[in-house]
Order: sequence, then structure tokens, then C-alpha cells
Amino acid sequence: MTKGYLDYQSASPVDPRVVEAMIPHMTEHFGNPSILFRSDGDSARQALEDARGQVARFVGADPSEIVFTSGATEANNMALKGVALKLQSKGKHIISSVVEHRSVVTPLKYLERLGFEVTSLPVDEIEHVRQVIQYYCVRWMIEVFFRVLKSGCRVEERRFEHIDRLLSCLAVYLIVAWRTLYVCRVGRGCPDISCEAVFEPAEWKSVWNVIHRTTPPSVPPRLGEMVRLVAQLGGYVNRKHCDPPGPQTIWLGLQRMHDFALSWQLFGPDARAGPKLV
Repeated sequence: MTKGYLDYQSASPVDPRVVEAMIPHMTEHFGNPSILFRSDGDSARQALEDARGQVARFVGADPSEIVFTSGATEANNMALKGVALKLQSKGKHIISSVVEHRSVVTPLKYLERLGFEVTSLPVDEIEHVRQVIQYYCVRWMIEVFFRVLKSGCRVEERRFEHIDRLLSCLAVYLIVAWRTLYVCRVGRGCPDISCEAVFEPAEWKSVWNVIHRTTPPSVPPRLGEMVRLVAQLGGYVNRKHCDPPGPQTIWLGLQRMHDFALSWQLFGPDARAGPKLV
């Protein structure tokens, strides 16, 4: 009888490439990366910071936002307790499900003892399951949206003398964040539609010309292809088997695309002939 293992989310074998990369740090460069004085911990510290930078680039975050923990239990406790206690003035109602892992259930019980209200949604029927999945999908999109607002637009770094100026700035950045996330999600969900469903002719033609150094095709390319080209302007490595681009590279690419599109409209082949200076 063939056995199947269906709990990879809980525990899974280590990828051989990870084992190969970690062996030197478990046998030779095993120093404490947090030690105060210079020692063998220097190489461990450098490896840790390199890994932090790689993860940050992969998820579109700043390296200072990446915190390594010992595992899911510590991470779940840190996230649930930290966020709930920091934002308790805005609400103390937490929605969960009855099938959460113990590392989630235990901190939720702790928060209940502190006065938080915890609702555990049932999953006894298929409709219950679909509802919970829908909740999680909506929550995830909200998290991605605010990550774009924070890491892409860097709205927290803006400093103004008056709140009304900040609110005006925030209103503009909310539109920018929505546009960035829209391009990212539609490019993944509908990659085969025409790129003109999202981009103006001057936008996609100018980007095509800059990336390929050739005349744009007469037929607009697919949206998925065009999103990758835009993200390439923002630092995305556009290879055949790479994952689709994330919000950060798309956000940076859209900024450059705007400049190229304006130049295309003014000086490109489609520009209207204006009065000549003599």
C-alpha cells in the first residue's frame, strides 16, 4: 500500500539545496552572529544579512522589515499578540477558524483572558469552508495593498507640518497603490488578454521600444508579457521560468513607464507634427 503525506504545511523534508547551503554554517562558520566583539561570528552575521536581503527582495520589502524566528510558533505568537495589543484601541474582536494550529489557538486564548473577543468560524460544511477561504483571500489582498502603500509608496516616510497635507498625499498614494496592485493582479489572473486593457498605446509602445530596442508590433502584446516588461524597468529579472513580478518592481517600473510614455507622446512616431522653430 502506497502511503501519502499531506501535511507539508506543518512539516516537510528539507530541500537538498538548502542542506548544501547550510552545511558550511553548521560545521565551519557556526559563530554567534549577534556577539558584540569581532570573532568567528562575523561570517555568520554576514550570511544572515545576505539571507535577509534575499528574502526582502523576494517579497518586496525592506531588509529591516524581515525578522527571522525559530519557527511558526514564535512567529505566530509575535504576530498575533503584537498586532492585537498595539491596535486594541481600534477594536478587540478577532476572527479565526476552528481548525487553526495550536500555535494560533494558544495565543488567542491568552488574548481572550486580556479581554479580547475571539470568534472561531465553523468548517463543518462545504459552504462554511468556502466562506472562511473567502475571508482569508480578502484579508490577504488587504495586507498586500497596505504593503504596497508602505514599502512601494513609502507613505510612512512622508513628513508634513499639517495633517491636511498628509491626508491629501495619502489620497494620491492610495490611488497609486491601487493602480500598482491592479496591474499586478490582473497581469497574473488574465495574462492572455490584450495589454491595452490596462495600458495606453503610448505606455506599452514606449516600454517595448526601450526594452527590446525594436519597433513595437502592430498587434498589442499579451498583458502578462507586458507586465513583465514594465516590472523589468523596476529591477525584475525577466526570465522564462521566474515567478511573476511582485508589487514593488511593478511600482518602480510604472514610474519609469510614465516618463517613457510622455516622451513617446511628445517625440515618438505617433507624435503630432507641431510648429517648427526657424
